[in-house]
Amino acid sequence: MRFGSVVSIGTMAGALPVLAACGAGLQAFGVNPNAGAPMARTPATESVLHSFGAPGDGALPVAGLIDAGGTMYGTTTLGGRRVGSLCSVTGCGTVFSVTPDGKEAVVYAFSGSDGADPSAGLVDVSDVLYGTTSYGGTRGQGTVFSVTRSGKERVLYSFGKKPDGQMPVAGLVAAGDTLYGTTFYGCANDTGCVFSISRSGREKVLYSFKADSYGDGAYPEAGLTEVGGKLYGTTGGGGSGAGTVFEIALTGKERVLYRFASYGGDGRSPDSALVARGGTLYGTTLSGGTNNFGTVFSVTRDGKERVLHRFHGVPDGLTPFGGLVDVGGTLYGTTWQGGMKSGESDAGVGTIFSIAPSGKERVVYAFAGPPDGALVHAGLIEVNGALYGAASSGGAYPEKDCPAGYADGCGAIFKLTL
Repeated sequence: MRFGSVVSIGTMAGALPVLAACGAGLQAFGVNPNAGAPMARTPATESVLHSFGAPGDGALPVAGLIDAGGTMYGTTTLGGRRVGSLCSVTGCGTVFSVTPDGKEAVVYAFSGSDGADPSAGLVDVSDVLYGTTSYGGTRGQGTVFSVTRSGKERVLYSFGKKPDGQMPVAGLVAAGDTLYGTTFYGCANDTGCVFSISRSGREKVLYSFKADSYGDGAYPEAGLTEVGGKLYGTTGGGGSGAGTVFEIALTGKERVLYRFASYGGDGRSPDSALVARGGTLYGTTLSGGTNNFGTVFSVTRDGKERVLHRFHGVPDGLTPFGGLVDVGGTLYGTTWQGGMKSGESDAGVGTIFSIAPSGKERVVYAFAGPPDGALVHAGLIEVNGALYGAASSGGAYPEKDCPAGYADGCGAIFKLTL
């Protein structure tokens, strides 16, 4: 489950157990994450553009940014406290804008009945932003919403009525005039589904996953990628028990391209959307690989998979929640932890890395924690030659005042100049 949902669900009825907690994976894997010497890093300049946490501002951004007309937009899972909301202590989350020079504004603050815990990014269609919330809405099981850049929000659909989906933790993709997405739970087998929804709010379940016993996927956490009129995505479970890469036609016909093996150095639990480059799909897995710290992989559209890189923990990085971005033929991504700098004794609070399609990987930047960013859950975007992203923790705002009550800060927006 996505980190943003884990932290904030306590404010909503029907909260789910924590599946990914800060630092828990390091001990659970039974290895020393501090083993090894720090790796050489490619010089890069990083700067924090905005620190979350001021009263009324958002907190804990776990989704990536989008560029729409020169301004970037994103979501925070917490913050934006509104009087009378269902999440009055922490806030139900926000949609925000931020300029390349760091001027940030809350576009919309959720109240619960209109959605809560937006843990996915946005998509811009004809100057309107569309997204999902993991919780809230009429039945408390999440929503699809639209919001204008001026802040006018509308709930297009509320999930939770059987055999519909529940808990859409992933964002949407537009294909033509229709939006497509996934839900983590619900649908025919309670293992999630792929759905379509018109911009007017007409929703339809295209495919319900069948889970492990059928070799099918289960529990999709990542958004979809459209390539050549078909959708491609990943499931965190199902297949052989370690997740899948799948293809689905816009008509709903699904095919499993690859089942992760979870042994022999293969990846396990893909959690991020895929990026297409030259007919090949690239992605990351949360765990698996040589040290169970995650991988970068490629898979062709006929199902041939290759592990490009196996993370080593520290200082290489571990747990790559976010997806990849293609910048001039090189892929860039983030890790949630790792990146210990020389002289440090802890595991590190995340990295930005680059990787060539051939598999050569380098650490570009290691986060330092407050006032720098920390625990980067989201992928990156490229705007005018620079990389921008959101760190779910860290930032310069005083930790004691963070509306999330989160000990490591409320999060930050950062820029990386290569």
